[in-house]
Amino acid sequence: MLGRHVELLDSRAFSEKEKFLHDELGIPAEWTYRAKAVRAAARHRHHDHAWYLIRAGEWNLSHQVIMEHIAADAIINENYAYLESLLGELASAERSSTVFGWGNQGALLWDYLAVVKAVKALLANTVRDQAVLYQLEKLQPQLSSLCARIHTMPCRNAKDRCVVCYLEFERSFFAACVFTSPLFTELGRRSYPDQKSCLRFT
Repeated sequence: MLGRHVELLDSRAFSEKEKFLHDELGIPAEWTYRAKAVRAAARHRHHDHAWYLIRAGEWNLSHQVIMEHIAADAIINENYAYLESLLGELASAERSSTVFGWGNQGALLWDYLAVVKAVKALLANTVRDQAVLYQLEKLQPQLSSLCARIHTMPCRNAKDRCVVCYLEFERSFFAACVFTSPLFTELGRRSYPDQKSCLRFT
């Protein structure tokens, strides 16, 4: 019944009718969000679908939508901030513990985004001293771990968008692994003597 009356506004705000249901009739907001998620899914509005599922507290389903319909495009287009905002809603231990496949899907992308952000900040540092090199060297275990974990991410898409995602994932990742920066070339070669170890598709 509720699903027949919800609206999908561009602002994602509640309509006046929906506010009445919450304020006057005591209908939980989560019910409305869940109904909106169902409608968004029927209309193939994947971004709205994921957002409403998150608002409804459907952590597992929202993760599934993000990974199947949003993550690949976000990585390919380097829309990292947007993807980070979605995954950030699920990243707490309390929520991620309820998400099936979090470890080799959402968590992998979440860790990747954190490392890329850290490495880019270091590469942009205009002070070229040992302190910067030390900070980069501290990231090496995380970089190595990501290299080893990339292959565990499942590819489920009929159009092989996940494969394309992997290619862009690893290209961007390797660029962040200092080989494109003269400042860190020597450190990168010392830490990663086999430059193709992470590039399974090249």
